[in-house]
Amino acid sequence: MTTYPIRRADFTVWGQSHAETFTANAVAIGLTPAQALAFSDAIGLLQTASVAQDKARDNAKAATEGVNDAFAAAKQITGETLKRIRLFAETTNNPNVYQIANIPSPSAPSPVPPPGTPTDFKIELDTSGAITLKFKCQNPSNGGGVTYLVRRKLPGENTFSIIGSSGKKSYTDPTLPAGVTSAEYTIQAQRAGKLGPVSLAVLVRIGNGNGGPGGVGFSTVSTFSVGNDGQSKPVKFAA
Repeated sequence: MTTYPIRRADFTVWGQSHAETFTANAVAIGLTPAQALAFSDAIGLLQTASVAQDKARDNAKAATEGVNDAFAAAKQITGETLKRIRLFAETTNNPNVYQIANIPSPSAPSPVPPPGTPTDFKIELDTSGAITLKFKCQNPSNGGGVTYLVRRKLPGENTFSIIGSSGKKSYTDPTLPAGVTSAEYTIQAQRAGKLGPVSLAVLVRIGNGNGGPGGVGFSTVSTFSVGNDGQSKPVKFAA
């Protein structure tokens, strides 16, 4: 067990109480008055320094809080100020404002890539004979607002003609002429005037098969591949 505490705060309290004892009983405990006074002075200086440190710590905490508050306020007013400068530059259509203010001008927005290519077709036929094309299309992540142009070519026609569009990845064609034996379809995505690649042509043959009333049904469904591998892929029937 030590004679005096190790922790500074406890030691200061111990020293203050013993300074009075040592001073009052210097000769009786083997000290000269000067030695007892030196001990008392040392304890007094320690107490003074401790009080100063505590005060400095409190001041430092207050100063830290003050500078943090000032920093937050400065950032807020900076944001508001820059917003006003940019708004002024835009409303006056004067890009020199940015140079005068010594701040960077806004970067031009990156153009959105064209939409993707419709793939993975799935065919449905309802009881009225209308054909529904369902498909997938991987579009740019920031490329919303895509519509899909649907083109069709019937037997005897030389070119595909647009028959409609859809904002979903499906399209129903209820306009097949009576007695038609086949129809070819392509889908092309578009967004903000930008067109994606045209899909593979989907050939739907209609006749005696697993269809609805009036002999309308599927006998053959296939695609004409324009892919790099040169391979065609069968189109799925709806379950």
